[in-house]
Amino acid sequence: MSGDRERTTSFIVLCAAVAAGGCGADEITSRGRQTDGGSGAAGAAGNGAGATPGDASNGGAGAGGRAGAPNAGAGGAVSAGGTGAAGGTSSAGGDAGTDAPAPRCNDCWLLDDHVAWDISAMLYADGQRVVWQTGRDSYDPIGTMDVDGSNLQSFTLTGTGCMVRWYTPIIYSGYVYFNNILRVPVTFGPGSSCETVFSVDTSVPAPPVATGFFIDPVGSAFWEDIYEHDVHRLVRVDLSNFRVRDESNPNAIIVEAADASSLYGYDNPALGSSSYRLLRYDRTSKTNTVLSTYVAVPHVLSVDSTSLYFESDGGLYKVPKDATVETTPTRIPGPDGEWKILLDGSDVVYFKYEDSFFYRMPLAGGVVKTFSTGAFMVRGVTWDSTRYFVMLSEPNNTIDFRLVRIPK
Repeated sequence: MSGDRERTTSFIVLCAAVAAGGCGADEITSRGRQTDGGSGAAGAAGNGAGATPGDASNGGAGAGGRAGAPNAGAGGAVSAGGTGAAGGTSSAGGDAGTDAPAPRCNDCWLLDDHVAWDISAMLYADGQRVVWQTGRDSYDPIGTMDVDGSNLQSFTLTGTGCMVRWYTPIIYSGYVYFNNILRVPVTFGPGSSCETVFSVDTSVPAPPVATGFFIDPVGSAFWEDIYEHDVHRLVRVDLSNFRVRDESNPNAIIVEAADASSLYGYDNPALGSSSYRLLRYDRTSKTNTVLSTYVAVPHVLSVDSTSLYFESDGGLYKVPKDATVETTPTRIPGPDGEWKILLDGSDVVYFKYEDSFFYRMPLAGGVVKTFSTGAFMVRGVTWDSTRYFVMLSEPNNTIDFRLVRIPK
């Protein structure tokens, strides 16, 4: 995920069993258990909302950069190459009273009902803990909680430059990488310090700007786009020894996905909001091929054997990844004006701002599954291999959050 566009790596899955009736605000009661919300005039009853970065293919740890084709997303961190360890599975909460006609939501677990967070701040899970920044400023502490709701902590990192506003956390090979480019061990905690992997030279009169990094396990490298003197250049940072060298200069691609033969992403030489170009960069020839032009702020999600998938302006699209001439993107039915469209494995999950519904469907298109969160608004979602972790709030409230989980 590039640093010039802030994305809240947030996915959502809550009260997955609820098709009607919803999950009422008073129905999330205690950690690990919910009670019957009661039946209304129509006999509908709902139970607590729950929730769950993800696996290696495009899941969860991190808000920003990606590995292979992973996405962490503002609500989450990307796991690059390999799945995160599962932190145990949740048990079903009990229900009291008579079943109502609507489907039940028996596996929604409240982890904390007063979480300090901001909807644009970092949120991710690593299989053992949920990790977030308690506000949107660089001095705001890091909050952590075990996936069962225990061991709540709030702390700052030590070391010069370590306490920053976290962008695009990516979990890879035992470390969490963030910003451009710092890292901490996955198990970091109070007293931990960060390590600088790469930074741009800011001593020159017109300092260059790094627009975000991408971890490429296939090529064993970080890819970083550097903007300087109206020129973009692509920098390769070797994963093995952090050696830095220019790969393409000028007019470099901002990388967001990769396969064995190519890197995929975008550029925007015309500098307009709807003039982005989707690009394929050949690893061997080191040349760019334009796949599509005049795209509105694309966010590349993934590539498969045939297509490049991306979201743009709240919609989901694809183009042939091996095209040799410019192609008009094909709209994939489903998402329409969404606030977030994020990738979880071979599916996308999407939702609108100030909405109590979210949707899940296959990335390439297919049956859409609708979920209701009742009286709660979805603000951020992250996940591990078995659970979703979701920040919820009541309507028009973006300062007081409930953190919930639900099995996938």
